[in-house]
Amino acid sequence: MILFPPEIAFEACTLRIVDSPHDKHVETAFRADGATARADVPWGDADHIAAAWNAGYGGDQWRMVVEHEVGHAFMAEARGLPHSWSVWAAAHGRGGKSNSSEWPARIREEEHLVVALQRYANRGIRDEFDALGQAFGKGLPALAQRFVRLVRPWLREGYDEPYMDAAPHPPAVAPAAPAEPPARGKPQAGNGAAGA
Repeated sequence: MILFPPEIAFEACTLRIVDSPHDKHVETAFRADGATARADVPWGDADHIAAAWNAGYGGDQWRMVVEHEVGHAFMAEARGLPHSWSVWAAAHGRGGKSNSSEWPARIREEEHLVVALQRYANRGIRDEFDALGQAFGKGLPALAQRFVRLVRPWLREGYDEPYMDAAPHPPAVAPAAPAEPPARGKPQAGNGAAGA
């Protein structure tokens, strides 16, 4: 089971990742006005499953959604934007699951870049237009590494698993000293030597 951090804070917003047996969603709360957007997993949706495979998640729709929502805030900060245009629109009642051809150009661009980042981070494949390369140039590999360390904290150096016992472990017991080797030339019982 993958353990995502329950919250990830950005300059413009905080993402809350709810991962319980009966409720899995990501909520983005904007600092400017408190507006929130909720992203649920479209379980069983063939297009979403195909997108998850294409982006390198296998059929793991939950990981795709979590990392996609984090990707919006991450990408906005990386591009120096005040916030994610797409998630901001959803939080203010101007987004939704409408046909993507009806979205404003900057939201289509953002969605493309976020999925392209996920695909690049998971599969090492650039998007067909190399929009990420154009946006980030030679800094793209470092950007992808920062994104992966953010959404997968278990890959960070020095990471402590949240489920590990925090109590100090007892000192290891020193192994018993090995028995002295048999003296040369003296047969030992059970070693195949002739009886004495």
